[in-house]
Amino acid sequence: MTKLDVEGEIVEVSDPRTVNVQGADTEIAEARLQDKTGTVKVTLWGDQQIGQVKVGSRIRISNGYTKTFKGEMGLNIGRYGKLEVWDPGEDRPSYYRTKINAVLGSVKQEALNHDELAAFTTAIKAFAADE
Repeated sequence: MTKLDVEGEIVEVSDPRTVNVQGADTEIAEARLQDKTGTVKVTLWGDQQIGQVKVGSRIRISNGYTKTFKGEMGLNIGRYGKLEVWDPGEDRPSYYRTKINAVLGSVKQEALNHDELAAFTTAIKAFAADE
C-alpha cells in the first residue's frame, strides 16, 4: 500500500544498526507504532529519523508505504514521505487518517490477491502445457 497517513505512539525503538544498501552503509532502527487498533513496525532510516523518535513520542507519517521484509509487514516513510514527531504532552493536531489495523488488513488482502494471482497464473501455464 502506498500514500498512507498514519498517526500513533512509539512503544518500542531498537538500537540503531548499520546496513549496506546499494553499496553504501546507513543506520537503521526499527520502532513499533501503536494506536487503539493495533501495532506496526516502522523502519527509521538515517540519523535524522532515528534521532527524532523515542519511546512515548507521538508521530504522524504522511505519504508512507508498506513493505514486507523477511515475512514481516512494516510501514516505511521513504523519500517522498514525511515524519512529524510530538513529545508526550505536547499539543499537536488530533487526527488519524488511516488506522494501523486498516493498514495491516489491506496489506494482508493484497498478499492474498497476489497468492490468488500466482495460483491462477500457475493454472494457466499448466493448462497451456497440456495443449
